[in-house]
Amino acid sequence: MTGDEKYKKQAVLFGNLLLQCKEHSFVNGIPITGYFYTSTNRQKVIHKKHTALEEASMIALAMLCKEIPEHENWMDWYSSAVLFSEFFMKRGSVIAAPYNLLPNSVYTKAEMMGDKNEQIRATNLQQFNDGTPLNEESVLRTFPITRDNLFHGNTNVQLSGTWALAEAARLRNDSDGMKLVGKQLEWVFGANPFGQSLMYGVGYDFAPKFAYWLKDIVGALSVGMDCRSGDKPYWPATNSATFKGIWMEPVNRFLGAVSVYASQYQTISAKQESGKDIEIHTETVQSGKGVVSIIISITGNGKREIEIKAFNARLIGAANRSTYQAT
Repeated sequence: MTGDEKYKKQAVLFGNLLLQCKEHSFVNGIPITGYFYTSTNRQKVIHKKHTALEEASMIALAMLCKEIPEHENWMDWYSSAVLFSEFFMKRGSVIAAPYNLLPNSVYTKAEMMGDKNEQIRATNLQQFNDGTPLNEESVLRTFPITRDNLFHGNTNVQLSGTWALAEAARLRNDSDGMKLVGKQLEWVFGANPFGQSLMYGVGYDFAPKFAYWLKDIVGALSVGMDCRSGDKPYWPATNSATFKGIWMEPVNRFLGAVSVYASQYQTISAKQESGKDIEIHTETVQSGKGVVSIIISITGNGKREIEIKAFNARLIGAANRSTYQAT
């Protein structure tokens, strides 16, 4: 906003710290990666419960990519969004098919057994066993593991992830990612196992909310869909806290996700109107030895300067920056 170089340096600093909090490999062979840790020591995976700020990391990475495209770390920021969207969000949503709710987190058995309270350990372990196994020591869950009877509800967590995925999808111009964002919004409006809109006053069969002081407000969302067992959704008619309580947090995340989701059509329209863009197509070929080759073809008119950046790959037979005659 200011154009002051010192803020640019701080943005890069925090962006690099963010990368250090992120998983970039398949730990112990599990098929999920791209999630975040609570700190740069990378010892504890973030588990979103009740409240969540998952969109913040993707907003930051997307802004860095947009505002500082010439920086040497650009590909690291961009690839982090790729790993998050492809190997955490998309791949993780498969366990909740056909609704494809976004995943909550990766949990380890060691975490579950680390609490000193024996009753809590037993409750944690039961919920851990309800998750989808990734290996003998790790599971993936759609709903968070809860430690008490108070902080329940998943809509804010789900929509925080929805906003994060939308930011990553917009950065990558990823239509499949945006379709998955759309499925999350459809869930809120009734495409869920209960056939009920979670937003008061919108859609059909919406239910009253639990309000401490105010009456039900059109557009209100509650803390959200709960889970009692089996890593499956629980949404009874009982109108009680906390999961049925009106809360501003999920509305905030909903508006953020919708604003990004709606912007994809503006981007498409702008490209269609320009009539000057070249088209870039990629094709991947995997050999029997596990080597993946990427073939890039460019169509259009005139000379174009093309820059190729790679993450976790080697560029062979192509310069990082070259001028090509598009035909």
